[in-house]
Amino acid sequence: MIKQGEIQALFHRHLKHNIKHIETNRKLIIRYQISQVVGYLLVLVVLCSWNFLLAIDSWAFLSSLMIAMGVIFVSSAAYQAQKQKYHKQYKFHIVRPIAECIDPSWQYQPFKGIDAKEIKASRLFATGYNYYHSDDLISGLIGKTDFQCADVHIQRAVNTNRAYSIFQGLFFHADFHKHFQGAIFVTPDFTKGRWGNAGTFIQKHLVGQGQLVKMENLEFERLFMVHATNPTEARYVLTPVIMEAMVKLRQFYNNPISFAFMGTRMYCAIDFEEPLFEPEIYRSAVNYRDIQFMYALLKINKIIVEEMQLNTRIWTKA
Repeated sequence: MIKQGEIQALFHRHLKHNIKHIETNRKLIIRYQISQVVGYLLVLVVLCSWNFLLAIDSWAFLSSLMIAMGVIFVSSAAYQAQKQKYHKQYKFHIVRPIAECIDPSWQYQPFKGIDAKEIKASRLFATGYNYYHSDDLISGLIGKTDFQCADVHIQRAVNTNRAYSIFQGLFFHADFHKHFQGAIFVTPDFTKGRWGNAGTFIQKHLVGQGQLVKMENLEFERLFMVHATNPTEARYVLTPVIMEAMVKLRQFYNNPISFAFMGTRMYCAIDFEEPLFEPEIYRSAVNYRDIQFMYALLKINKIIVEEMQLNTRIWTKA
């Protein structure tokens, strides 16, 4: 699916200089954080001295305390400002060139995300959610097929103080060039592989939206379960080629992956359980493995469209 030569050429020709430039700022962030720690230690020393050496001059005590608090305040403000600057630089100098290398026509908007209405339209998160955030929007055309993908984080509140994550990963949607009469859902099979007939009962009666649809591809059946409001349409849409493509995607990314077919769109959600385009502060930005991972993330747009043959237009819209 992905050629290592492409990533190596991208890294050495386009990104190495950018990475070394922003690496200086990453180290500066760490220095500011060390300054914060030093400030906290100074406060601790002053307070301990006050408790154990009551004879200390009050003005000396207050002066030391003010200096320590000033160090904390200044270093904290500088740390936050530098951290935001570093994140922006990373997105513009690392993420954007990777996207442009895959396809120069794509539009990358680091501080915009997929509209929440698209998430709701997919119906992949039927349990509902309270908090939604999306950024790192990439949109454009792959052949004749328009698409959008972005980093998405969805949470559900437990109470006023706590929430748990429902989904955190890459969300993708594209034109399927077909008007679906109903809704089709392809989701990870977390039951049948371990529980046999009991798993099938759960799939039929306790999970999913619509009727359980059995498919003939055994590897596909091992990895996914299909529910649809119109089983005949599901078997018509999920061709052997599309099922094989879904199996390849699941095996390649090795993360839970779900699909939905609704209206005229195909939706795909890959759960990575972590932010996808945010740099690590305590790890060098000069990291080839991070570039490999990011390239594979952004390449998924083309992989989905090409593997599922969305540009062949074997269907027509009503």
